[in-house]
Amino acid sequence: MRLPIRSESTYQQAFEWVKQGGYSKIAIILSRPYGNSATSKIIFHSYKKVFGTFPDSNLVYTDCYNYNDGYQSAHLIARDTPDFIFGNSDDIIAGIYQYYLDNNLEVPALMGQENQISGSLLKIPTIDHHLKMIGQAACELAITGAIKSVSIESEFIIR
Repeated sequence: MRLPIRSESTYQQAFEWVKQGGYSKIAIILSRPYGNSATSKIIFHSYKKVFGTFPDSNLVYTDCYNYNDGYQSAHLIARDTPDFIFGNSDDIIAGIYQYYLDNNLEVPALMGQENQISGSLLKIPTIDHHLKMIGQAACELAITGAIKSVSIESEFIIR
């Protein structure tokens, strides 16, 4: 059973959109660092394909998993004054957004992932990895015992 998440082209599409927007100081908020995460590696390599270089290590923040982590790490992010923040989830970005508001800071452009309600309410672009579909496909393969590869494409959503 294989369930590859096809996301590299979607990340590249998202970073092309960021580049076309004229943003150059891009903070990237991740759960796990490059060396510990296949997803982080895909994000870094997709960024490099679009911008010609890996993200600035001073603008990469890890250990963010939820709204509270985003809010708590936002003071570090804000001091570096990025003009764009790409986060591992819409909820993390919502925490960062709230920190900026609470501290009367100008909110940079934002993008999240997972197409969560918070991202919809904030009207921010997001990358939807269709995790529910992945879970359904995994359960179906586990129940039937089928041996096959199922690929589910991620989707870049501009709001």
